[in-house]
Amino acid sequence: MDTKTKSKFSTYSIVMMALFAAILCVSAYISIPLPNGTHITLLNFVITLIALVFPLAESFFIGLIWMLLGLVGVPVFVGGQACRAMFPPCTR
Repeated sequence: MDTKTKSKFSTYSIVMMALFAAILCVSAYISIPLPNGTHITLLNFVITLIALVFPLAESFFIGLIWMLLGLVGVPVFVGGQACRAMFPPCTR
């Protein structure tokens, strides 16, 4: 009986996805204020970079990891928000 299974993602790709998920989390805090009161965050650039560098499945999992971190309460969204940014009635 063959017990070897082939993983869809290699160790290198999993590490790179985790690294870019962390970069995505940090990029939400870096922003350029505009004169009209809004901000441009580095988040836009990092999301575009992820979409251009990674295949579709890996890009999806990077975004999914980022959103799940926010849902469990880690402040990874713009302005240091967590669950409230996605679901306003959330009490975290």
